[in-house]
Amino acid sequence: DGDAQRAGVDRFIKLKGGRVITVDEKVRRKKWPDIILEFWSNRQARIPGWVAKPAWTDWVAYAIAPTRTCYVLPFQPLRKAWQENHAEWVERYGTIEAENRDYTTVSCPVPIDVLLAAIHGGMVIGWPK
Repeated sequence: DGDAQRAGVDRFIKLKGGRVITVDEKVRRKKWPDIILEFWSNRQARIPGWVAKPAWTDWVAYAIAPTRTCYVLPFQPLRKAWQENHAEWVERYGTIEAENRDYTTVSCPVPIDVLLAAIHGGMVIGWPK
């Protein structure tokens, strides 16, 4: 629990050429057809969740343990997708509240195909003639 982890980094990966990339690791213990995006880390204290705040991370490695599947998601396009779609997603897919001892964490379960399409859409830019 250091500065890097509080800034959204669980792992530093040094590539052959010397470049370092940062990864935020998420694991779900049950099989679900969605990826939960935490937008309140602490609702009572108004502390944003990992998808709703800036972070040092380059990638989110989102593993679904029972299926032995990991989605490696680019963090900035993921955040952009959340910023552009969160109101619709919360209305359409609802929220998941996790009651902790002194606070509540709130997330939105976005279907995997919907999230991947939104991330991809944010990575394609057009311009007028």
